[in-house]
Amino acid sequence: MSRSIFATATITALALSSIMVVSAGAASPAAVTAPRSDSPAPASASRDAPATSATLLGELAVAQLTPAQAVAKAVSEASANGINTHISVTSRASGQVLAQSGNAGTQVASESVVKLMIASYYLVLVGGYQHQSASVLNQLSYMIRYSDDATANSYFTSSAVPTIAARYGMHSTINATDRVGHWGAVRITAQDMTTFLYRAARDPQVGPWLMPVMAHVAAVGSDGFNQAFGMNSLSGTHGSKQGWGDDQVWSAANKVINSVGYTDKYYVAILQNSYSYPDPARATATYAARTIQSSVTAPAPVRNGDFVRTAGVGGVYRIAGGAPIYVSTFAGFRGSTAVRTITADQWKALRSVPASGTFLQATVSGEVYEVVGGAPIFVSSWAAFGARQPTVQVDRNAISQAGRAGVWSHLSFYPADGTFVTASSNSQVYRIVAGTPTYVSSWANFGGRRATTKVDYQAIWHAGQAGRWSHLRYYLPDGTFIRTTASSGEVYVMAGGAPIYVSTFAVFGGARPAQSVDAGAISRAGGGGQWSHLRAKPTNGSMLRDPRSGSIYRVAGGAPLYIPDLTGLAPYSRWVDIDPAAIARGGQAGRWSHLQQRPADGTLLRSVQSNRVYRVSRGHASILTSWAGYGGVTQPTVRIPQMTFDRAGSGGVYNHLV
Repeated sequence: MSRSIFATATITALALSSIMVVSAGAASPAAVTAPRSDSPAPASASRDAPATSATLLGELAVAQLTPAQAVAKAVSEASANGINTHISVTSRASGQVLAQSGNAGTQVASESVVKLMIASYYLVLVGGYQHQSASVLNQLSYMIRYSDDATANSYFTSSAVPTIAARYGMHSTINATDRVGHWGAVRITAQDMTTFLYRAARDPQVGPWLMPVMAHVAAVGSDGFNQAFGMNSLSGTHGSKQGWGDDQVWSAANKVINSVGYTDKYYVAILQNSYSYPDPARATATYAARTIQSSVTAPAPVRNGDFVRTAGVGGVYRIAGGAPIYVSTFAGFRGSTAVRTITADQWKALRSVPASGTFLQATVSGEVYEVVGGAPIFVSSWAAFGARQPTVQVDRNAISQAGRAGVWSHLSFYPADGTFVTASSNSQVYRIVAGTPTYVSSWANFGGRRATTKVDYQAIWHAGQAGRWSHLRYYLPDGTFIRTTASSGEVYVMAGGAPIYVSTFAVFGGARPAQSVDAGAISRAGGGGQWSHLRAKPTNGSMLRDPRSGSIYRVAGGAPLYIPDLTGLAPYSRWVDIDPAAIARGGQAGRWSHLQQRPADGTLLRSVQSNRVYRVSRGHASILTSWAGYGGVTQPTVRIPQMTFDRAGSGGVYNHLV
């Protein structure tokens, strides 16, 4: 309180539950004193209790809400009653902000809440409550417990609020802006007040005295105003300080009902302003306090195997490896399929994909997959892992639809780039790039040992095959840019399974992202075994393009043959842009060796127009008249336009045949 007009205002009488005051648990070295002998006797808790709607009374017993949900309900209820409510809830144990209304940082007139700061100032001023006189402590205690204005008028000083605000980091708390002595108009915020409560409680000069005093706030103030609302309406462990008045001079809605304090779990600030007085604001403060007090900060944890749903997210999911896997049907699931509802915060805390090393078993088929870099990699036998591993049964459709958007997005089709895996048979290490296992010859190439996930070696051996094996590629896909781990950091672009050197990104219009691969994977490309996931030369028929000139080439026997016309080649018209220097310098050693200047001897070509077959020898293409030299068996050929033959050796783009 701060204005006498409220002492005579009409208050509708409707009794709330009786008040049972319990100490906050901190031992108080200074006894809490009784009211001064000349003060009015406290009225009963039921006299002049705030009016409370039937709706509010019927909803006060709230269970299984989080603090955030409780705050949302309190704000909604207050708004429905024409009250602007500013709320902050902080953990008593850690000081962590658990929930706030959107306006928790907006200033509201303090009214008598400022008396907490006044009292704290006179404790700090002398080096702590232990050094303050019993007489002053007695008067400050009375001021807080009975919200006595006369005491506040005597003790208020313009230094009190700035000193305490600075001490506890209350950045939005300031003296009144109309006149400093107007202590009811001190500007506070809900966020600052929970900060004050947390830090003051831990301040050895203040907390051991202040918290027990707040636990003994009277039901009726010294002016007869019923203050058994909000935090002072609670049972169980609690403490409070109330404030009421019409001192919010900077807004039209200047009637204020405030309540700040603590429960066994929380520090709470409920600041309210409106056009009405004093009710229904006292009732909405009580609703807020009780709803917050009954909220639960730690909902039951989400565990692997749980079936869950949450508001705002369609469908049911099963938790596997900490991620939600969509359930399109319950058919085929073993055991209970009871579904629990989890909070939005719990949903947000889930992983986007299951942790690597999680084993999934598909319904119906019973196939087992291991999650690696977010993707399901088939397990052909438990022998690869030494013994059967724990699995989570999931909808088989989640496996078959892996990599799709929406509800299916919690499994990827290919493992994430940069995932390291170890083959179960020989402990060879591979780094996943564009879904392809690229061999790692030494950890030194990647700055030291990295975490790996053991995978069934059969998954690497069968990579690129259809069905269950399709979640790994055998060769890096065309157009993928890779960078070697060598000090030079050479860049290549993949074409036909082979790395083609990139001397400059300028030909591609600018830098492109490139994944790191072991330098040996380039130098030993096509070497077989662990090196076989890159080819030494692009596969026959691969299409290449010089992005500067637009010239298109088709690879045959490792050499790029110019294609002046795509007629008849429509099914093969997709190309990869490459650095033209790789074409000009093909056949040179080192980085340029992945293209040749001329096709390898024995390469077979076929004219698109005449269908004649040619055999290359020393760069010259001669017509092949019979398959007799091949046992009469037709051999694979590379189709190119007749003009490429006709103009062979004529210079420029046609010089790849002579």
